Amino acid sequence: MANPANAVLLALASATIAFAQTPSALFDVNQLPIDTLSSSPRQFVRLGSRVLFTATTPALGTELWALELSTRTATLVADLAVGTASSSPDALTAFAGHVYFAANDGVHGPQLWRTDGTAAGTIRPDLLPGSSAPSAFAVANGKLFFNSNTGPELVVTDGTAAGTQVLDILPVGSLQPRDLVRIGTEVWFSASTPAFGNELWRTDGTQAGSSLVFDANPGPAHGSPRRPIELGSERLFAANNRLWRTDGTPAGTSELAVSVREVVAAGNQAFFLSGTGLWSTLGTVANTQLVTTIPVPPFGFLSSPTGFDTGLTFLAEPGLGGGSSTRWVSDGTAIGTFALGATTTAPTGVYDGSHFYFAHATGSAGLELWRTDGTQAGTTLVADLVPGPVSSSPHSMYAVAPGDLLFSADNQLGRELWNSDGTAAGTALIRNLADETGSSQGSNARGFVDAGGFTYFAAFDGTADVLWRTDGT
Repeated sequence: MANPANAVLLALASATIAFAQTPSALFDVNQLPIDTLSSSPRQFVRLGSRVLFTATTPALGTELWALELSTRTATLVADLAVGTASSSPDALTAFAGHVYFAANDGVHGPQLWRTDGTAAGTIRPDLLPGSSAPSAFAVANGKLFFNSNTGPELVVTDGTAAGTQVLDILPVGSLQPRDLVRIGTEVWFSASTPAFGNELWRTDGTQAGSSLVFDANPGPAHGSPRRPIELGSERLFAANNRLWRTDGTPAGTSELAVSVREVVAAGNQAFFLSGTGLWSTLGTVANTQLVTTIPVPPFGFLSSPTGFDTGLTFLAEPGLGGGSSTRWVSDGTAIGTFALGATTTAPTGVYDGSHFYFAHATGSAGLELWRTDGTQAGTTLVADLVPGPVSSSPHSMYAVAPGDLLFSADNQLGRELWNSDGTAAGTALIRNLADETGSSQGSNARGFVDAGGFTYFAAFDGTADVLWRTDGT
């Protein structure tokens, strides 16, 4: 049952925003007529002229809602768990003109549902009688894949009962697939079996085309594969503390490096951390090479690589000796690899097509917005929103387009929505949404999503969370 104390409203914002010194004079952020809907909006998915999302209200619980872009109205799609109970729609996935999701209507238990965004078009398709608890959706080659408690095994469907089957890959026991990812026209996933432990598998959606990629830790021990990546025609993955290249078969899988926990793509190369070294590879032993060695204290190590088109960033951890982590940035060359400084945040962020934006702390500016193109000259503080060592702590970054970033930050007026073109002069508060009602709590803008030429986000208006939109005029 939904808790009325958690009730939230919604509001909307535009995909392209002009830059100015005085944004309040330029930005018209209009609250939409959504009556008294309280929601905690999340899981935005575009479906034609609608944006589907889940929302919570005291009267209906957590259900599926739709925002009609042409009329700017939000309506309940279907109250699947009738009354105040929640069906809790989850894992919304667009496929073949519908959105598929998992939900519990209180009668059939957790089941697969499908919607076209209307009440009449929201059904429990019962593609596989007896199955339930769908999760881990992925789309590849015109097919929808998901995990089901039938086994549990992997299910593949074209959206019809006749085109739905359980991929019972193991003759005895269940596969328990998870971490589904599209690789080319296939879906690759990790799965645990008594014979092989937790290893990497692949499927093209047929029984015959489903197989173990490689047993990285031979026998029932776990290889614990990390997310595989595509690098041109090569497939790379880390498992059993090693880096592997593969064509998708055990015979076509070979070891590239040891002491590797994760590999990331950056441009046309892949990078990984091994020991105290930053390494690069194009997918063969011959072109796998040490880029540079990173100085770390005794028992220190390297971690958290994040790749983007023109470089990567990672951390040098202090290990048992304690102290701060150091953030490093690299363009993939030894001379272009440099320490940015001590940090307390992981190198997560967003790439806008030309620069990688992230939060980084310094003693003089605090935790603020930075960007990098992978080079030392191109790595800069974007703006010190709270001058001096006090932090604005930017997060929830959303790249609308190159040079058009939305993010949430606190400049001591509460956490509000900001816009940046990557320069200090072009970084501005869009509007102090919460303060206009006399609240001292920030709007905490978040959940940005593009749809129909607009960017949607949820933000606190001083009373509750509401859905907002701006068209930049």
